[in-house]
Amino acid sequence: MNSIGIKTSQIMSHVALQFGGYEGIPCQVRDVYNRVVGAMKEEKMETDSEGALGFLDCLSAQVPNFIVCHQADEENRLANVFWVDETSRNYYMDFGDVIAFDMTYMNNTNNKPLCILMGVNHHFSTCIFGFALLVDETVTTYSWMLRVLLRCHNNKKPLVVLIDRDNAIQEAIRENILESTYRLCAWNLATNASRAGMI
Repeated sequence: MNSIGIKTSQIMSHVALQFGGYEGIPCQVRDVYNRVVGAMKEEKMETDSEGALGFLDCLSAQVPNFIVCHQADEENRLANVFWVDETSRNYYMDFGDVIAFDMTYMNNTNNKPLCILMGVNHHFSTCIFGFALLVDETVTTYSWMLRVLLRCHNNKKPLVVLIDRDNAIQEAIRENILESTYRLCAWNLATNASRAGMI
């Protein structure tokens, strides 16, 4: 009823009539309001993810060498997305010997980790090698991201990977790019030390 524009208060009045008054309703009025709001959020998330995938798929169809890969969960909802353009692919082939993972933790409206894969070129300028919007920070998710990264970049494996102290990403690196050396990022070390009052 709510999806066709009927207000929640009117829905409650209708339900109350069927049960002989508000006291006869088998649930609390606030439960109905919470359910309606939850359904609207879920519908908005599905619409957002469909719109984002549609946009990225359109780019991959129209822009040469633009690649988008995505993964759905058990309930067929969008879980992980990885995308990369031609410039990033060229950067990776030239400067992808050392890559860093910049994890923007839960800074977006859906509380999903955004991973920016980057490096430095011969002028010490930042180059982006790809982006991933992930469902969580587990070994399985990071392993998927690394496999897609390698597939998009002709299976070229980095020599060194700079990471934060996350154990899941370390395990995923050991499983998928065993030949690569991984090190903790100096910026993360300095930031964590200053937070702890060590600097």
